[in-house]
Amino acid sequence: MGFVLWVKSSDGFRVADRDSGLRADGLHYRQPWVIGVQEELERLTKRVEEAEQVILEVSNLSKQFERLEEQVNSLNEAVYDLTVQVHSLEKVCFD
Repeated sequence: MGFVLWVKSSDGFRVADRDSGLRADGLHYRQPWVIGVQEELERLTKRVEEAEQVILEVSNLSKQFERLEEQVNSLNEAVYDLTVQVHSLEKVCFD
């Protein structure tokens, strides 16, 4: 976990970039509430990323479910056709 450091720039003060090479030098103190906000932001970001993965998986499963329903309908039609054929053959053979 990093720290928040305000640095002076040409257009005023700004928060230092994480990659700017600045380190905690003991002179700059990060308020506890800032730490809490950063931790909560990281936790919520992780939850959003996990939810995004679940949404993608649900979408994929939904497509698979639709394909399976189509296959089941096709197989039901084939079973019906075979049942009709068996019934016709029984009439021919046993009548």
